[in-house]
Amino acid sequence: MIKHSEIQVGNWIQVEVENELQTRQVEHLSVERIGTKDGEKSGWFFPEEVFPIKVNDEWLKFLGFEEEASENGALTYRKGDTTFTLTYPDKNDKETIVLDCHGSHKRELSEVLYVHTLQNHFHGMTKVYIG
Repeated sequence: MIKHSEIQVGNWIQVEVENELQTRQVEHLSVERIGTKDGEKSGWFFPEEVFPIKVNDEWLKFLGFEEEASENGALTYRKGDTTFTLTYPDKNDKETIVLDCHGSHKRELSEVLYVHTLQNHFHGMTKVYIG
């Protein structure tokens, strides 16, 4: 489950439909529910029917990130031509993350990173939506 307050329009999430998880993008928000769309399918869901997607290499590439050469055992991804980087200081530890962008303070996270959370951090640091 994702808290309603953490969800923004454009976020990628999973929703439960007939006991099956489907990946969808948030299209609308109401006071209580989250409106999603996936091609022709759309629907409204309560927060308890909405689940996060864990960031992995496939999702980073989908969002436009490219792996960058890094030193000291770190793993770094850069978002296109922007100055935004996501770094795993230890490439074997995916729960310690540093987000950096020119003109913004670095954000150091010690948690599992989810796609919607990355999208929200990116927007907070660059004022640009990714999705």
